[in-house]
Amino acid sequence: MQVRIPTANPAILELSERIVVQMQRRTVGVISDRIRKELVKTLQKGEVHRKEMAAQLGMSERSLCRRLAEEGTTFLHLLDSVRKEMAETYIQQGSFNPTEITFALGFSDPSNFYRACKRWFGQMPAMRR
Repeated sequence: MQVRIPTANPAILELSERIVVQMQRRTVGVISDRIRKELVKTLQKGEVHRKEMAAQLGMSERSLCRRLAEEGTTFLHLLDSVRKEMAETYIQQGSFNPTEITFALGFSDPSNFYRACKRWFGQMPAMRR
């Protein structure tokens, strides 16, 4: 490791390092963005679990967790965030009742949705309208 490479070029090294940094900046958020898109598509089918999401994305559950940690987030945080955004949209539209919204967001029980609304918005869905 200490032996100097005779054909080393400092200019190429610097350029290569800049390219790597640029590529890293472009890929930040890629996994979380992909997960958000998948969550929007799959939530209405029921609860979504980390292991299932990893399989959908073609990676192990551990790899998914590691990549999300590199982005400074977790699967549960993304799931909660997507549910909150979707709930806000459904509630504002006013054409869906809370039970329909419950299942559209992948909650197994309306009481779970009501508790989440209380946490997200500080009030129940009916009050939010």
